[in-house]
Amino acid sequence: MIFPTVNQIVKASLLLSLFVIILIGCVNEKAEKNEFLSTEEGKYNLVMGLDGLESNESDKATEIMRATNFDNTDQVFIYHSISHSKLETQNLDKEELPIYLVFDMDERMLKTNSSEEVLELLK
Repeated sequence: MIFPTVNQIVKASLLLSLFVIILIGCVNEKAEKNEFLSTEEGKYNLVMGLDGLESNESDKATEIMRATNFDNTDQVFIYHSISHSKLETQNLDKEELPIYLVFDMDERMLKTNSSEEVLELLK
C-alpha cells in the first residue's frame, strides 16, 4: 500500500481550505447583491431612500403604497438615509434623495428620483 506523505497531506489540506474560503466568499457576495430581490414571481420589491426631514417625500411614499395597494409588491423597504449599511451594495453614495429602487426576482428594474416613474412601473 502507498500512503501519502505528510507534505502531500498538508498541500491537499491547504488546497481544500483555499477552495472552501473562495466558495464562501462567492456565496456571501451573491447574498449581499440579492438582498432586495423579490421572492415572488410577478411581484416587485420597492426600496425608498427618503430625506426624513422632508414631509413631501413621506407623502410621496404614502402615495406610492396606496396606489399600488400592494397587489404587485412583495416587500417595501424605507430608509431615511442612503448611508444605511443595507444600501451599500447599491452604489448610491452621491445620489440625491429621494431615491427609489424597484427589483424583480432577477435584477434591479428601476433606479430613479421620480415617484411618478415608480407609480408607472408598479401600476
